[in-house]
Amino acid sequence: MEPMRKIGHIDTSGLLKQVQDNPHLWNRYDMRTRMFENSPHRCVDDIWLRYRDFSEFDPDDPQAFAGPHISQWYGAYYELRDAETVIDSVMAGFPGAELGGVLITKIAPGKQVYRHTDAGYWHSEHYATKILILLQSSEGQLFNFDDKSYSGNAGDVFTFNNLIPHSVTNESEIDRISLILAIKEANQ
Repeated sequence: MEPMRKIGHIDTSGLLKQVQDNPHLWNRYDMRTRMFENSPHRCVDDIWLRYRDFSEFDPDDPQAFAGPHISQWYGAYYELRDAETVIDSVMAGFPGAELGGVLITKIAPGKQVYRHTDAGYWHSEHYATKILILLQSSEGQLFNFDDKSYSGNAGDVFTFNNLIPHSVTNESEIDRISLILAIKEANQ
C-alpha cells in the first residue's frame, strides 16, 4: 500500500490569501513545534484550527494533551473564513467520518520536518486517516518516506500514513503551506 495517495484537487486560493493576510495567527500554540527541544517539527510554524481544548493543557505533563479527547475549534478557525469551505469540501469525500485535529503548517525555504513517526499517540492512532491539502507548494518541496517521495501543487489533496517514518523538506524558494486534517473514517 502506498504511504501517500493523491485523492483530489480543490481551490484553496481564498484560504491561502486569508492565511497570508493574518500573520498574527502563526504560533499562538507552539507545543508541537517549540516545547520539546528536539521536536521533529522545530523548524515549522503552525496555526491550530482544532484540537483538544487548550484549557486542558498541563505544562507538567504535556504528553497527556495528545490523549483521549473531543476536539474543539480554536479562534483561528473563525478568523480564516474559507477554512470551513475547504474542510467541508474535503470531508464530503469521507461520509460519516469524525473530524479530529486540524492545523495549518508552514515550512520556510531550506527548512524541514525531521524524520519521525506519530505512532504511539492516541490522537494519531484514533484519527488514523490523515489528509494533506497543499495551500502553497512548489517544485523542490517533498513529503518523504523511506522508499518514496511525493510532491504536489497548490490545491492537491492527499491521504498519508503518519504512523510510519516520514519527513518533509523544502528546497524551494517559497514557503510550503499545508492544511492537515486528522479524521476517523466511518469504517475504522
